[in-house]
Amino acid sequence: MNRLFAIFCLLAILPNAIKALSIRQERSRVDHDIFKHPLNIIKDMGFEPLVYHVKTEDGYILPLWRIFNPQVPRKKIPVVLQHGLMDLSFSWFMNRKRQACLPTLLADHGYDVWVLNSRGNRLSKSTTKKVKRKDFWNFSFQEFARYDITANILFIKSFTKAEKVHYVGHSQGTTAFFAKMIEAPEFQQHIASFTALGPVFYLHNQESPIIKAVKYSDIAAILKKGHFYNL
Repeated sequence: MNRLFAIFCLLAILPNAIKALSIRQERSRVDHDIFKHPLNIIKDMGFEPLVYHVKTEDGYILPLWRIFNPQVPRKKIPVVLQHGLMDLSFSWFMNRKRQACLPTLLADHGYDVWVLNSRGNRLSKSTTKKVKRKDFWNFSFQEFARYDITANILFIKSFTKAEKVHYVGHSQGTTAFFAKMIEAPEFQQHIASFTALGPVFYLHNQESPIIKAVKYSDIAAILKKGHFYNL
């Protein structure tokens, strides 16, 4: 009887034991970079990233990441990289290999690389003044264009003493730049070149069901009533 009971207990715990072993093996295969701060991952790639903070005219504080290779003769015109929708500066480094990330490739070719963050992403949630939560989130790509691009590029020019910058935008980063050029075409005097990666100008042919739902429903009003300002 005792032997049968022991076998029963063993069979009862065996599935959980196998599951626990499987989880342990899975954890051993986890990429431990996910626990690192993004700047430390950039350091692992052989760079010493510098962080600056820029204040916009309407009071938002935006962090700028800067990398360059001190062993390579530096080119005169800095390169500015602006991320896309619901993104942040680290996305440019996601490949985590020096020869597979645009910022590090540019730096190794002698460019002074500045990687921007738009207001409202996880790195840019500070202001110089106390504002209500709903007021903080009351912005769109127009504010990116009017305030963020202006503050960032003028700061970089002032800091580096460069006459112009190369601007590289991805997705929303291109939308903001297009808006800036429409609103203030004279701002072109600060730009040496503009590279648009996955540019977005019109949304008429957008097939995303999420965007269609937003377009044809009053979802913005519903979210505001529920006090959802940050998704």
